[in-house]
Amino acid sequence: MASAPDGRLLGLDADPRAIERTRQRLSSYIDRVVFVQRNFRYLLEVAQQHDFSEVDGILLDLGVSSFQLDESRTGLQLSA
Repeated sequence: MASAPDGRLLGLDADPRAIERTRQRLSSYIDRVVFVQRNFRYLLEVAQQHDFSEVDGILLDLGVSSFQLDESRTGLQLSA
C-alpha cells in the first residue's frame, strides 16, 4: 500500500470469500486495513462506524470476479 505510514484502508465486499482473499494478500498491512462484509451502498454508514471521517481517495471495483462465476452457489454461474 503506497500511503503515508499512518494511512488506513477500508475494504467492503458483500462476498466473504473476496474479503478473505484480500485479507491474505494484504496480510503485511493488516494493522492498517479494516475489512467489512457489506454492500458498497452502505459505504457512508460503514465509514462512520469505523472512524473514517476523511478520505484521500476511493477505489471501487464494481465488476464480477471469475471466482463468483466459477461457483454455482453464488447464483452468477453462466450456463453453457
